[in-house]
Amino acid sequence: MASVGTYIYVQPAESKKAEEEIKPVVVSKRFLTRALTDSLINSTLEEYSIPDSFYVIPKKGKKLPKVLVPEDLPVPTLENSLYNKFSLFETNIKVVYNKKEKASLFTLKLKDNSDFQFLTLKKKGFVRTTTTISIVITGYEEAEEASKQYLQDYPEPYVVLLKPTKKTQLLSKEFDEQNLPYAVLVGDDGAELEFQIEENHPKRRIETTISGLITAFPNSVFFFTESNSSLAKSVILPFVREKFEGKKKQFIKSNVFINVEGTDSAETVFKFNELYGKNRKKEGLVFIVNTSAIKWIEPEIKKLRRKGVHISGEIGKPKEEPKDSVPEE
Repeated sequence: MASVGTYIYVQPAESKKAEEEIKPVVVSKRFLTRALTDSLINSTLEEYSIPDSFYVIPKKGKKLPKVLVPEDLPVPTLENSLYNKFSLFETNIKVVYNKKEKASLFTLKLKDNSDFQFLTLKKKGFVRTTTTISIVITGYEEAEEASKQYLQDYPEPYVVLLKPTKKTQLLSKEFDEQNLPYAVLVGDDGAELEFQIEENHPKRRIETTISGLITAFPNSVFFFTESNSSLAKSVILPFVREKFEGKKKQFIKSNVFINVEGTDSAETVFKFNELYGKNRKKEGLVFIVNTSAIKWIEPEIKKLRRKGVHISGEIGKPKEEPKDSVPEE
């Protein structure tokens, strides 16, 4: 079969002319108006879970509008966010410290060439109502090197969940050197024989296994069994908990641990936001995610931090939940 090709030859002069005719498109910035400025301030307050009443606009007189900042939020954090929003518009921004008011004074040039000024200052005695969540990461052993490096550079606190094997025992030593917290999964089928705990094992063997787990992983922040595991459903669970706690080690099995699973970034982000929204009123939420999911939900975690949610690497002993009090799916 014959093939037919089409060739276009462009003379150097024509090519240069074409390059000259291609100019970047310049998009003009919108000018700030008073109404738009008010809207930007209110939207910023909403991002940080600050009541809109904290934007105080005097009805009359020479008093300046004030943006009040809760005590638990650094003032520069909110000021930087406001500055970044204003800088997207055609305006001049000036920020100075006002000694008389003991506050930062913003001055913005509006579309009509007038100046709009407002103050930012602390609201003493007010702290945002907030919750604390923790992140537990699974699948570290099988993760690619790029994902492992991402976690080592990850700015938020987290705990890596390890299955007890000889390989992860060596890995835990690396974690200790890097000050990376880890926890150990108990009662999982993937555990090596010497770390397995079964309902039909004699109590002496179970005690020996627990001692071996603690010796192999001495710096584990806690030991954990999944709520749907055979160990969690077995009659020996109270005995196992007692032996761990007798050795001053935390053993957790709780219905407030929430698995965040999704086939891609969009589904995972949606699932995380949905699960947080349904369970946010519960204390000590712990989300379990894999090494891919943590990258996908990082922007959502940043949003929660802005709203005053604390991200903790500490996982306290959860309160015993009623059987019907499970994370909403």
